[in-house]
Amino acid sequence: MKEKKKILFMIGANELAEHKSIFIRAVKERLDLFCANADRLEVDLCLYPSDRDQWRKIDAGSAEKLFELLEEAKTKGICIKEIAPKDGENEAENYDAYYGSPSFMPLHFTQCNKPAMIADMSIGI
Repeated sequence: MKEKKKILFMIGANELAEHKSIFIRAVKERLDLFCANADRLEVDLCLYPSDRDQWRKIDAGSAEKLFELLEEAKTKGICIKEIAPKDGENEAENYDAYYGSPSFMPLHFTQCNKPAMIADMSIGI
């Protein structure tokens, strides 16, 4: 059996601020895609910033819907975790690739010669 690829999926609050009207649908599409490929992918999801109150300040209703999606994703095998910027370099070592919002993590992945794909939530899957 092939070993699963370990992906870090990071969602930035900037995505909620920039794409309020489609944000929840876009995140759900990506989570559904990851879950549909659970036989090949192990996915850890991280919010940036991890402080959920910061998300609520942007759009409380959408933030709560996002948090509900995350709880549902946990039941499907996606691990929700926090990564502090100071730990980015060490954390990048634990993954095969990065997918997500612009954040402090893509630099650490490229420094480790690992793929870093910046997501565009405005594009449907």
